[in-house]
Amino acid sequence: MPSVSACSLSNGSTPKFALVSYIGQPLAGFLDQLRCNLDPGCKPRAHVTLLPPRILCSSQERAAREIRTLSRQFQPFEIRLGDVSKFCGSNVIHLELADGRDRLFEMHRAMNCGASRFKEGYEYCPHVTIAQYLDPAAVDETFERARAAWESYPFEKSFTVNKLSFVSSPDCANWVDIEEFPLLIPPPAPSITRINHPEPHPA
Repeated sequence: MPSVSACSLSNGSTPKFALVSYIGQPLAGFLDQLRCNLDPGCKPRAHVTLLPPRILCSSQERAAREIRTLSRQFQPFEIRLGDVSKFCGSNVIHLELADGRDRLFEMHRAMNCGASRFKEGYEYCPHVTIAQYLDPAAVDETFERARAAWESYPFEKSFTVNKLSFVSSPDCANWVDIEEFPLLIPPPAPSITRINHPEPHPA
C-alpha cells in the first residue's frame, strides 16, 4: 500500500486516506512475490499512489464524491515501469516510472484539493514500492537482489491505469478499500457506413 516514505503522519485513532491504482496481472503477482521475498511479513498489493496518505479536512463522503467527479475528467493510460531505485532519505526501494509520470502528476495536482487537500511531507514522486522498513545494513544487498529479480522478469513491464481506489487505514499499515472510481472511457469512434450507389445504366 502507500509507501512509508509518504506516510509520516503521527499514529493515532484518526483514519488516514490515500488514492491508488492497483496493478493488474501478471505483473502484480510478480511484484507482490518479489516484495514478500525482500520484505518478509509485509502484506503487499502492487499499486501506484496518486494521493499519498493524508488526514481529510472534511468528511469521507465528501472526499469520495469529489474524487468520483474528478476521475471522470481523465481517460485510461499506460504506465511503463523503469529501473530499480531507492529513496536515500528513507531507504525505500522502488521501481521508477519510465512512461506515464506526467499523467500521474497531472492527476495528483487535480485531486489534491477540497476534502482531500493536504500538505504532504514529501514532494510527490510516483513510483512502485518493492521494499521498505529495511535494516540499514541490509539495504545494499536487498537492492541488488531486487535489481536482479526485476531484470529477469520476462513479460511486459507496463500496466493500464483505468480505475482508482480510495483506501483507508488507522495506522498506515493495514489498508482497506473504500470505493473504486473508473476513469472516463471515451465512446468508440462512430463507424462509417459505406453507401453503395447503383451503377449508372448506359445511355
